[in-house]
Amino acid sequence: MGESTNKPALEYTLVSREFCYTLFQRLFAEEPSTVLLEVLFSEETEAQLAILGKDCEALDMLSELFCSLKTQNHKQLLSDLNGEYVALFIGPGNLPALPWESIQVTGKHMLFQKETLDVRNAYRVEGFLPSGYPSVADDHIAIEASFMQKLAGKSVKAFQSDDIVECLRLLGVQKDFLEKHLTRWLPNYAKQLSELNRRQALYPVAATCFSEFILWDMQLIDDLRQYLT
Repeated sequence: MGESTNKPALEYTLVSREFCYTLFQRLFAEEPSTVLLEVLFSEETEAQLAILGKDCEALDMLSELFCSLKTQNHKQLLSDLNGEYVALFIGPGNLPALPWESIQVTGKHMLFQKETLDVRNAYRVEGFLPSGYPSVADDHIAIEASFMQKLAGKSVKAFQSDDIVECLRLLGVQKDFLEKHLTRWLPNYAKQLSELNRRQALYPVAATCFSEFILWDMQLIDDLRQYLT
């Protein structure tokens, strides 16, 4: 963005951020389905990733991955992705890489540690209640992505309502959450997935793209806040 940035361009960027966080949330929260494949391979996804992908290599990489997967036999691909998702996120048995902030940060293989409660408190302040609360561990990758998606969506609505003060506040909350939480553990988790000695079609690349996207998004948030003040 440059000096010619105007309100429609800012709104477009805010909307695209929300879309990206929604996409990452769905990738890590949902078992693969024909509906999810339709979303990944849709023209809307391609267009939305292209908006920020011009400046964000991670989103450009994700778009290329979807284009590559799209050429495969979808029935076989869906079977492969389901097997991959179950192995990485459900089990049975121990997961090869653990998608919870508290475990990644402390190295202790237990849930509901202090880090989990810190994340839960951040949610509570913004009125966010994860599905399954309080029995689910709030610091799962999909839930943290969902929180960012909700805040990004609220930022869009505040901007569209000309409530710039609230939009700036929400962007600040998102930057703070990225700094205190996702950036502390997601890059290491993505590295663990990428080092697995098995054939992976989607999730290690998606995790790497997500970890690089959030680092890039922190700078984008700073830029947006500058333009809005």
